[in-house]
Parts: sequence; C-alpha cells; structure tokens
Amino acid sequence: ILLNITHGFQARMLLRSQIAEELLAAGAELIVCSPNAEEAYFRQEFEQPQITLTRMPTRTSPIEARLSLMRQYLLMNPALGSTLNYKREALRRQRPLRYYASAMLNPVFGRIGLMRNAYMALERRLFPGREFDPLLERYQPDLVVTGTPGYADQDVHLLRAARRRGIPTCTVMLSWDNLTSKGYMNAVPDRLLVWSDLMADEAEQYHEFPRDRTDWVGAAQFDHYAGFRETFDRDQ
Repeated sequence: ILLNITHGFQARMLLRSQIAEELLAAGAELIVCSPNAEEAYFRQEFEQPQITLTRMPTRTSPIEARLSLMRQYLLMNPALGSTLNYKREALRRQRPLRYYASAMLNPVFGRIGLMRNAYMALERRLFPGREFDPLLERYQPDLVVTGTPGYADQDVHLLRAARRRGIPTCTVMLSWDNLTSKGYMNAVPDRLLVWSDLMADEAEQYHEFPRDRTDWVGAAQFDHYAGFRETFDRDQ
C-alpha cells in the first residue's frame, strides 16, 4: 500500500494514527512517499521491516501553481459553494484580477458539467503526473492512498498516474471542511473515506461523487485523544 504524505498533517493522519497501526498488524507492507523521506528524524521514527520510505518526486510548474490557486474558484457550482463564495469576497479585496476572472468563468465551468469535464480532461493531459511512473513501476502497489482528492498537486499527480496504470486508489479525507472549502475534486479516487454521513452527503452534492463508493470511517487523527481519554475517569 502506497501512502502519499505531502505534509505534516497527512503524516499525522495516515502514519501516526491507528490507520498505519492496523495495516501493519494485518501484515501489509507500506510504501511511504514523502518529501521528508531522507530526513533523519523521519527515518528513525518509521524504520521497520514493513515500511519502505521513498522520496516524493515533485514537479509543479509555475503555470500549474497559478492554476491550482484559481481552480478552487472555477469548477464548483456557485449555487452550492457558499463557503467558496465567502472566500471569493476575500479574493476580491486581495486579488481583484483573479476575482473578476473567476467571476466570469465560474458560471460556465461550475454550472455546465460538460465544460467542467473538458477542463479536467485538459488538465490531465497537461499535467499527467508522469514523475510518479518510475515509482509505481518500481513498487507496483496494490493500493494508492492520499489525504486529498487532488487539493495538493502531488496528490492529484499521483492519483492521475495510478489511474493510468489501473491501480486502485483511495482518499482518506484530511479535514471536516475540505469538501466544501477547497473547491471541486481535482482527481477522482476509486473510494472516498469520510468522517460522517454529512460529509458523504457533501461529496455527493458538491462533487457528484457516487454514494456507493463512499465509506464512513471517522476522523483518524483523533484516535490518539480517544485512547488518552480512556486512561482517566470522568472526574479527573
């Protein structure tokens, strides 16, 4: 199982929770792909026979970096994305040119599914994530796991690369508000693991993600606190 760890919060959720513990206990071999893979503290913490650390290939062009900033305002239906509408007001004050560009384009790409799909197909063609191909060829994982459905560029590249190679993918949602505040999914995983029925509803309503491919699993990064709480009685 390849776990894509783009930053510290994903490490906390996927590696420092019961997710990794349960997978290792079940005998799984974990390939941890991270920009921190060669740092001494990281290697010391996760050095064991069932875990292989590998450095994350990074390739984000300046053009894609700008598109990533704009993408969240372009693709979600403006009638649904109330959180993004609040963020647009901040964008209007801080980046007026970006605001007016998104205000003109969002009704087209956000309301017309064919246009949105065409936009996403163009991005897949321009930024296919081929830098992950050697890594996937080397390890040949049975499953790829990410912490976002493409909100991080390295997640979207890996999900696209895995899709091209026919490798099953799964996204464990990183935070309770990501489905409403980060814009439309930039890459669609095979399975989506959410915290609650409310988040499953949001995935279906805001992103047209099929309900039968969504699983309610709770918030993994809070496992530590649940276990810590059980060491005290209520009065303490």
